[in-house]
Amino acid sequence: MPTSPRQVLVVEDHPAIGQMLHFLLRPADCNVIVVAAGAEALRRLRQDPIDAVVLDLALPDVRVGEVLAWLRATEHARHPVWVVVAAAKRDEVTRLYGELGSHLLPKPFNPWALVEQLRIAQAGKVTPQNSVCVGQRACIIKTVTEQDLWAFSKVSGDSNPLHSDPEYAAKTRFGQRIAHGAFELGLILAVLGTKLCPGNTVVYLAQSVRFLRPVFLNDRITAECAITAVSPDRPVATVACRCVNQFGEGVLEGEATILFDPFPFDTAHDDADNP
Repeated sequence: MPTSPRQVLVVEDHPAIGQMLHFLLRPADCNVIVVAAGAEALRRLRQDPIDAVVLDLALPDVRVGEVLAWLRATEHARHPVWVVVAAAKRDEVTRLYGELGSHLLPKPFNPWALVEQLRIAQAGKVTPQNSVCVGQRACIIKTVTEQDLWAFSKVSGDSNPLHSDPEYAAKTRFGQRIAHGAFELGLILAVLGTKLCPGNTVVYLAQSVRFLRPVFLNDRITAECAITAVSPDRPVATVACRCVNQFGEGVLEGEATILFDPFPFDTAHDDADNP
């Protein structure tokens, strides 16, 4: 039996973004209502059977906090509300408004990921399998050492003196040795393979990447990954990836596609050294 269209309330004061979301969400079997302020959003929430809300916390509207409070208070009441919140900083939003769960989409967010979330919600499931869901995220932190540069050069065969020879590197535009770009990408791979999808074996399918600035010896790098979309019928996810240094400056950004399968717990290979 077909399901009725979902009522999606988009609270966004930027006309172009509101129009884009309206265009993208309608084919996902959604009736889309776009409003530009928190006060109007509250009025709509109180009078209409809203199923999902896309809320921009950067609205020039003092009632945004009231909208969030109303949503939290009524999430499981007469009007079931599935919340997606677009915000610039996850930690700041959590501090100001409380934990909003996996539906927080930090700006800039991928609108196609939002469409995918609504499709999954409408199908009555969070993810296809294995508890891998949009919004899931993980990170690792690594300080780049002399040993790291030497070991990576040896393993990769990349003997570029920019990474290994201090005198040579001092005469380049960087003024000192820098880490291999693939070393930073390797930190992303470590997050994908060991942190992001616990209980699953992760296979790396594709990656786009931009290197934004150099990484120097003794830099403290945080590699972060967040799932932005999950296929409704295959164990495949899209992941936003980035690395930042100790000053909060981006050094790498990109997007990965991964395949995730449950750990083969029923195999005879118990030894951690076995694949």
